[in-house]
Amino acid sequence: MDEDVSRTVAGARLRVGWSVLRTPALACTLLAAWLAAVEVVARTDTVRAWLPAPSVGSTNRQFEVQLSRLDRFAEREGAIDSLFIGSSVVCRAIDPITVSSAYHQRTEHDLHGFSFGVNGMGAPTSGLMAEILVAQYHPKVLIFGTSPFDYLPSGPGRAAIESSPWLQYRRGHSTLAGWLTTYSLAYRYYLTHRAWRGPRFWSDLQRAQRVEKYISAYGFGFDPRPPWRGRKGSGRRSDHPATFEITRDARDGLARIAQLHQHGLRVIVVEVPVQNQAIDALPGGEQGYRSFVEALERYATEQRIPFWPTRSLNLIPPDGWRNQGHVNVVGARSFSRWLGERLATDDLNPRAADALVVGDR
Repeated sequence: MDEDVSRTVAGARLRVGWSVLRTPALACTLLAAWLAAVEVVARTDTVRAWLPAPSVGSTNRQFEVQLSRLDRFAEREGAIDSLFIGSSVVCRAIDPITVSSAYHQRTEHDLHGFSFGVNGMGAPTSGLMAEILVAQYHPKVLIFGTSPFDYLPSGPGRAAIESSPWLQYRRGHSTLAGWLTTYSLAYRYYLTHRAWRGPRFWSDLQRAQRVEKYISAYGFGFDPRPPWRGRKGSGRRSDHPATFEITRDARDGLARIAQLHQHGLRVIVVEVPVQNQAIDALPGGEQGYRSFVEALERYATEQRIPFWPTRSLNLIPPDGWRNQGHVNVVGARSFSRWLGERLATDDLNPRAADALVVGDR
């Protein structure tokens, strides 16, 4: 008798427990299904073509656009032969289409590449991003395009990139926001539009869309403005030190890039041209610039990676400048053509390339 009563009571408790939990369980199931459906829709080509590039929680919009462009490029091409990385000088100076065309003319092979250049992404942040992007996309060649300004104390652009939840998560700092920006495209679109009620949202969105408008599907930042006419610069910036010295963080970033060749990746460091007026504005002027080149030469020799200086080659025509520190589409075409031909020369004659690890003087 007691056993029958116990079983009845237990059954009643189970029915009560299930009736209490049924509504929350059903709600969680519906919510999970709804979130999954939203994620599927967010990944469709129609939505991705119509909406602005999704956010990863960074205030550097160009950085987010480049991440989105690179994701789409990898999906479309299936493999990345060459990844060009660096600051805005890389975005403006290296057109992967022109590089591939010049390479194909010499070798009869294509070189599918992407130009991941971002404003404010100097040597320290480029080193971090190189590690992350190489691990994710496995390119065959990594080319770090650099200028002396990549080794000076960093401005706000670095913090805008490195403080993003996406990059922090990639560096091992696990947070919910970091996980979501890494794996959920729907959440990243939410971040892009979460401030839609704010007074500045639409003006900010228009500026963001202008950034996207002038970045190609290959990461190249073309500019429709007329050529630079040699306007006089403002001299040395007040936030620059008195003498040129590669900072410790910049050395660490360069080391991260150089060490990637130990995993079988081909790593090359290339000097991106800047105007003489920009060199004059450096700490130490011409001497500061020579210090930069000599330091990179020594480091490349120590790490056994190629460093290709370009200043003496006069690659940029007079109408090829956007401003003192960046080339325009004319200059990018000239520089990218040389880069593709140089890569082809190395691939066709590797022994000659070994002899020119720190050459072209």
